[in-house]
Amino acid sequence: MPVFPGYVTGPKIEPKESSKSPPFHARIIEKQFIAATQQSNQQNPEIISKGERSRRVTWRPPPRSWIKINTNAIRRALIAAKNLNLEKVIVESDNLILIQAIKSKSTTEEANSILQDIAHLSAEIPNCGFTWTPRDGNAAADLVVRLAADENLHPNWSSNPPLQVLEILHRELLGGLS
Repeated sequence: MPVFPGYVTGPKIEPKESSKSPPFHARIIEKQFIAATQQSNQQNPEIISKGERSRRVTWRPPPRSWIKINTNAIRRALIAAKNLNLEKVIVESDNLILIQAIKSKSTTEEANSILQDIAHLSAEIPNCGFTWTPRDGNAAADLVVRLAADENLHPNWSSNPPLQVLEILHRELLGGLS
């Protein structure tokens, strides 16, 4: 399990939730997906790609009590996390150059103001980290973002995921990359 700055383990405090509430249902789906992924990874730990061995790219859940936000708009994700008073956030993106710039605290003339804004926003969240994932590792999240942007995502999508999202998850469980 990765170590994150400021991550301290302590007593587990679980809110009481109805088995019909979306967060509870989402946790059940997440646990089923993780269990199935672990089983699939044990059976097929590697894939062959262009004659070379490479690791499968699969989604990994955040540590307990952390929230992982997969986004193409890092600044907007941080604003939302701050507005929701989230305290333990991992921002995940497939934009390698931006993630590297954020982590190295480097600046470029064309993106300086955006990077400064991201640094300021992330400093206001007590525990905030950034991670890169290749596009193959976030196909389901990428589809959810596109559906939401096109206003084709129904309000209870997390408890009743769109068929396309379920198909991507099913392919990932079988070891295929989309």
